[in-house]
Amino acid sequence: DLLVFNNTKVIPARLYGQKRTGGKIEILIERIQHGNKALAMIKASKAPKAGTEIVVGHVEDTMGQTSLMVEERQDDLFLLQSPIDFFELLDQYGEVPLPPYLERDPDSDDTDRYQTVYAEQQGAVAAPTAGLHFDNDLITKIEAMGIETAYLTLHVGAGTFQPVRVQNILDHKMHSETIEVPDDVCQKIAATKAKGGRVIAVGTTTVRSLETAAQECAAGEIKPFCGDSD
Repeated sequence: DLLVFNNTKVIPARLYGQKRTGGKIEILIERIQHGNKALAMIKASKAPKAGTEIVVGHVEDTMGQTSLMVEERQDDLFLLQSPIDFFELLDQYGEVPLPPYLERDPDSDDTDRYQTVYAEQQGAVAAPTAGLHFDNDLITKIEAMGIETAYLTLHVGAGTFQPVRVQNILDHKMHSETIEVPDDVCQKIAATKAKGGRVIAVGTTTVRSLETAAQECAAGEIKPFCGDSD
């Protein structure tokens, strides 16, 4: 058999700031683009317009703050530009966006605790929670039993926190997420199926990744994929 895991890593994607006019703003990074640009959800009393400057960090101390610029709005998201690399910015000022159902503020331990033990690829705003059940000892025992493991990447987006508000599930629009299914995963899947083994996706993010990669393939096949789900 083969277990397929999602090795995305949660980033400190929540930022707090304010406009130059003083209005408070909460930012949740959806995905980072081109190093210093990112798409984000913004919570504010009034949606910011293109050209709006948002100060994050220590607002009263110009040496301890950074200004973001709103470039444009894209549906429910805003394209932001940073003067520094966004990963660096989040490391300085961001916090881990814990899911609302935990009903508490994040603390310093969450940077490590709210991760799977095999998290490698930075980019998620939430952990693939099915993977939180596995620790290193369990994975070692599973592999010792002859069960293979494989790792793909789906960066869980902020849309994962959005509730289903429609009566008919077919009317629910799924948010797009960035996926990479490497060639070695496809080869392991093919080899496992050829031997009559089972391919087990750990969690819905892994299922979505495999379904996306297999969409344009013949029945029973899967090919490497790198891009966004629709």
